[in-house]
Amino acid sequence: MRLTLILLLLLLPAHLAAQQELIDKVGTLARDTRVRIYAPRTMGDGTRGFLTTVGQDSLVVIKNNGSRIAVPWSRIRAVDVSTGRSHALGALVGLGLGTVGGAGAGYLLGYGGGTQGENSFYFGMLGAAVGAPLGLVIGAVTGIEQWEPFAEAPRVSLHATEAWGLAVSASVPLR
Repeated sequence: MRLTLILLLLLLPAHLAAQQELIDKVGTLARDTRVRIYAPRTMGDGTRGFLTTVGQDSLVVIKNNGSRIAVPWSRIRAVDVSTGRSHALGALVGLGLGTVGGAGAGYLLGYGGGTQGENSFYFGMLGAAVGAPLGLVIGAVTGIEQWEPFAEAPRVSLHATEAWGLAVSASVPLR
């Protein structure tokens, strides 16, 4: 028990220093930078929005739906920064989804046409031929947002265990 408390007291200053380092690092981002925040207990994993304010107690973000949310630093696990949209990757993903979706829809249409599924293969091929370019164009136009890890929060926790009484765990990123 005493060893656990001593460990906790030794780790606490390191945790606070690392937390301040996270605040300082995120503070270097420009206002309206597109960010993705991992704060599972506050707003779910990977909530996206635009950075508005970096305070000592919280990070304020305007979410995609326009709502403003203040996330306490103690809840933030990591912050990622958007590097923009990749239209090439969007085209590839769209091509794949369009092909599979078109083939599936065509197969179901062919099977359900009252022909006992005799034409389902041909309808599936026709659906893939229509879905592939459609998915390619839609994917290329919309693109897929790319993210780069920016900052990770330190973690120190104290919890009860049956065998030892208390346990301390620490996770401090070394970037």
